[in-house]
Amino acid sequence: MGGDDANDNYRARDGWYYSPVFQTSYVFGEGQWAKYIQARLLKFHWATYIDRGSNENADIQIYFRAIQTASGQCEQDTFEKAPLSKQTWQGPLDGYTGNALYSQHPVNGKVYNEYNLEANFADTYLVGNCVQYRAKLIQGGPLRSESPKLLSVYVQREIVGGVNLIIPANGFSATTKDGRVDTMAIQIQNLVNGQISETLTLNQALEANEQNLGSFYVHLCIARNDLVEGNPVYPTLTLPNPNEVSFDPLAPANFRELCPYYADIQTAAMSEGTTLNLMGTDTFTGKSYWYANDGNTYPNVADLIKTAFKDDGYYTIGLLLDAGNLIPEEDASQPALGENTDNQSTQFTPLIQFMVKSPYTVYLPLVVR
Repeated sequence: MGGDDANDNYRARDGWYYSPVFQTSYVFGEGQWAKYIQARLLKFHWATYIDRGSNENADIQIYFRAIQTASGQCEQDTFEKAPLSKQTWQGPLDGYTGNALYSQHPVNGKVYNEYNLEANFADTYLVGNCVQYRAKLIQGGPLRSESPKLLSVYVQREIVGGVNLIIPANGFSATTKDGRVDTMAIQIQNLVNGQISETLTLNQALEANEQNLGSFYVHLCIARNDLVEGNPVYPTLTLPNPNEVSFDPLAPANFRELCPYYADIQTAAMSEGTTLNLMGTDTFTGKSYWYANDGNTYPNVADLIKTAFKDDGYYTIGLLLDAGNLIPEEDASQPALGENTDNQSTQFTPLIQFMVKSPYTVYLPLVVR
């Protein structure tokens, strides 16, 4: 809002813009969403265009208010029906530090003004699933000029409820017997900050972020060296960042060779706190969770151990959770920012190393005649 005066003979007056009332929590109704009604404001960001050539005191001032409703629902008259203490506006927010004005024109590539709410307001003013802001557009002088423009506003907030894919304690391990892999554990869990009360189902998180329900992937990445006489020589395995993996175009280019097997997991299988055993049977398909990442037919792998570790050698293996970044996860250290970058086994548990050696493998001396 703002801009050129419509009539050259008249100067636009200072004025207010009032935003609609916005809902900031996950609640879209009752039932399954009832416990996710809380939200807490963190920062306000607003972009402006202010021509201070004619009136150097032209400015935009941003105010806000927030309220928590029992139902989690927000109506346009939510604040008018609230107690007077909750109708009060907070502000103006200072996006122009060290200056008497409150909003900056874009400078040096910085488009948005920013104000840290949690550093300046108590939770009394920040906790609320319904939020509204208003902007005062100030001409700043008697001369006719281009009115200041408010281009966009966005609010950063944290909410109760999120999803986070992890490998639980003892959830990734392997044992060998008679030179072969005997048992293997591969488990994943959906848990935020160790608290079921802070965790959504995957389908709830996808619905809240307007993403399609379906499936996501866990990749098994493998490096192998040939057997040698003497001390074992285990290969180095560097796992790619799962958030930087792309399937079309393929990135990294050697991804299929580096991570030759993947588990296809239905998002509906991951409720709050659920631990899923990927070495078991997929209850949705009745088959193994695992498929060959061959880039062609992607055949189901009925026995992962026998297929992946049939060759003798020294193995180093690791896991990628949600390669391609299909699930809108919470970062445990910065829950308001959304996606995390820790979805690999090196972040949760060490890479696994073991040796596969057939009991019939015999090393014979090389005789040169």
